[in-house]
Amino acid sequence: MKPAFCFRISLLAAIIFLVPSVASWGQQPPAIAASTTMPSLITMCEDSDGCSDWGFKGSQGIGLWATGANADLTITHLDATTIAIHRVDTKGSASGVTADYTGTIANFWIEGDLAATWPGHWQGVAHTKWHGILFPSQADTLFSAKSYEATLRLSTAWTVCEDFGDKCSSDKPPIDSLWVLSGKNGTMHLFQDESAQTFLYISELPNHQITIRRFDKTGIVQGAGILYTGEEHNGELKGTFKTIWPGHGNNPGEGKWRAFPSETRCQMGIEIKKAKWIGAIANMREDKPASQLCYKIAAAQDDSEAETVTGIYYYVGWGIPVDYKQSLEWLARAADQDNPNALKALSAYYQQGKAVPVNLFLVHYFNDRAEMHDRHASLFQTVVNGSGKGTMAALDMIGNLAAYFVLGGSDKTQRLAARLGHEDAVLAYLNNGSSRVEAEEKAYHDEEMERLRDAYVRAEGPQQQQAAAEAVQRHAYQIVTHIPLGEWYGVMAVRSNVVTPEPMPAVTVFWGWSKK
Repeated sequence: MKPAFCFRISLLAAIIFLVPSVASWGQQPPAIAASTTMPSLITMCEDSDGCSDWGFKGSQGIGLWATGANADLTITHLDATTIAIHRVDTKGSASGVTADYTGTIANFWIEGDLAATWPGHWQGVAHTKWHGILFPSQADTLFSAKSYEATLRLSTAWTVCEDFGDKCSSDKPPIDSLWVLSGKNGTMHLFQDESAQTFLYISELPNHQITIRRFDKTGIVQGAGILYTGEEHNGELKGTFKTIWPGHGNNPGEGKWRAFPSETRCQMGIEIKKAKWIGAIANMREDKPASQLCYKIAAAQDDSEAETVTGIYYYVGWGIPVDYKQSLEWLARAADQDNPNALKALSAYYQQGKAVPVNLFLVHYFNDRAEMHDRHASLFQTVVNGSGKGTMAALDMIGNLAAYFVLGGSDKTQRLAARLGHEDAVLAYLNNGSSRVEAEEKAYHDEEMERLRDAYVRAEGPQQQQAAAEAVQRHAYQIVTHIPLGEWYGVMAVRSNVVTPEPMPAVTVFWGWSKK
């Protein structure tokens, strides 16, 4: 997860990455200044050839398709209501195709016709329909971050529901994302993928109408363009949207959306979910003290995500003075609930030696715990939430080694589980005052005893049982009656924190004694 304190203000200027150096088109032309009229991007779909993102410098651009096809593009005409584009395919199975796109523009949505020819493959001209979203000019995208920052004090915050069905029409619709709209630009916090980079462009129209263009540079819908149209009614925004997602069908998707005004300050006692929402919004509005306060309120209610963010805020000095001691305390609280980001942060702490001595054992230990969480969380459809329920509750219950046997996994996961079980045992002995060497020796002894006990359980016949019992005696340097052979754990549950089967009956030892 991208840490919640990271900004999302690098907006759509980054879309220029879609357009490779014009040197790849042939002869190097003079440098092209950012156009104040030509779009930076058009996301489009056509009925015959799928969807694509088209990036432009000046009037020249390139189209990239999910199939690997590339085409050189030239905008030959553009005004407020009409557009014309010439296309020449340079790569892919249709290399050599030429096409001319014409269309009409209404609220940045394009509908039109394309006429294509392919010498040597078909005769005449083939026609089909196309659709697209026209994004802002290249100059506007280059200055979008500065424009966003300049108008933040007048920004508005919203909680948003959007759906291809009717769930947003309910009295209490589910919230999918958070928006901060600042002048002509905006940022978005998507709950399904908090690391996604999304760019919003706002156009306010007469009669309380609004149009928002969205492009997802990264994330679960990477490359998608979405056009929201709607109006303000009784303080909320609502309307419909159309989406174009290259590589996911030829036709635009359509749905409904609603946005509700959000508070931008937290009061003591506010519920956890709402505190985190407002904390994220304050972050997007660059209100550091407000964001820190909201997350700390949620953290005080034992929410592991908020504890992690609070720990990171103290680490970087986000709205508060840098305080490594406080940072460690909050991260440790989150790590106790197996929050993976807190575990990774603690690993970094002990690697860097800030406020704590460098400890490579703990570096590996916290990293291994985080990795185990990530691997087993992927086995569940329910995402682990910040309260510690779900997958991690299951892992806490059954233990790291047993988790592998119960949940399954690759050999790599099995080795990780074994290593983590060893590290847990070493840490327990360290916390009880053992030196590192003593702790390693004791942990090895315990692991070997578990292995020998398993061998005894699996033994077939008196001879194998006697061999296993003698191996126990040799390993422990003590008589066999001192080893709890009659208190076996099942092979599938070898950890002390696992609910285990009833002990096996007393074992008759081969030189006449019985262990009760």
